[in-house]
Amino acid sequence: MFSKWTRFNRLGHLWHWILEDHQPIPGSLMKNGLPERIVLWVDGVGGFLICLSSKITLGQAVPGTTVDIPILADLSSKHATIHRDGENYLVEPHGTVFLHGDRILEPTLLKDGAELTLGRDVQMQFRTPHPLSTTARLDFTSHYRTEPRSDAILLVSQSIVLGPSQQNHVVCYQWPDDIVIFQRQNNLFCRSKQPVKLDGKPLPSTTPVQCGQRISMEGCVISLEEV
Repeated sequence: MFSKWTRFNRLGHLWHWILEDHQPIPGSLMKNGLPERIVLWVDGVGGFLICLSSKITLGQAVPGTTVDIPILADLSSKHATIHRDGENYLVEPHGTVFLHGDRILEPTLLKDGAELTLGRDVQMQFRTPHPLSTTARLDFTSHYRTEPRSDAILLVSQSIVLGPSQQNHVVCYQWPDDIVIFQRQNNLFCRSKQPVKLDGKPLPSTTPVQCGQRISMEGCVISLEEV
């Protein structure tokens, strides 16, 4: 899908493709904004916790928690913070945090493939899989999970790419093509080279996608749920 582009300006190329036919959004279609956390359900693939803020906190899942990523594990109530700064991500420890087995005591740069350990044994891998996007993905490599349960966590920087390519943020091997969900003017939109429907009707490029709605393309269905 993106093979004609070089990698030297990954954000610029992806954003150009997203917006090349995207017209200004009519005021009547603008909504009141987005929740900071959403679960993205992909039929036949799983559920993904979407975090839209540039500052993401991780900690133990306890009643009344305010962290962005509550984890069912023996952790501090606020164990670490991940900051996005441009194309870079840094992890700031508040509790015990290891990066590639070495304890860190100050904000430290995360690179693609970084292995994080929170506390004694909550192991996670940090990835930025798509060459044209700085959206990151966190996968548990130990048995721990988030609350609500999710298969992975997406730290969103403007866009999420779903589809059959191994480099996508969410890999959907059986799909005929990619779907890009992107953020603009505090709303979410959807784009693909294939016809896309919203709740069974053709999806215009100027229509924001809301939580509770179903996005479908031939052979695939996804939906968004506010946490």
